[in-house]
Amino acid sequence: MKFHWMHRFDFGNNEKDLTNMSLVLERSKAYSVLLTFSFTSPDYLPFLPNMIRCTKNLKFMLALRPYTISPEYAIRIFNTIKNNYGDRLTFNMVAGKMGNVS
Repeated sequence: MKFHWMHRFDFGNNEKDLTNMSLVLERSKAYSVLLTFSFTSPDYLPFLPNMIRCTKNLKFMLALRPYTISPEYAIRIFNTIKNNYGDRLTFNMVAGKMGNVS
């Protein structure tokens, strides 16, 4: 059985807290963590290299919305991280619009 975690601000959203979350999930034998997309969360992309470096097995799924990034740019990001850190990153393309955003 594989355990997947969905980050919903339960560990915080700065680099230190996200690195700590990665270490806790790794020690807990979690398989992966979904880094959600919302207008209230930070961009997790700058934190990913450190989160990947500090763990050995934990996989990261980065949620993206198709209207926020081009498919070509998303695959460039994916390939760059894959070439530097291995196959520990996947994308979750979330269709649809965010709710009422002011």
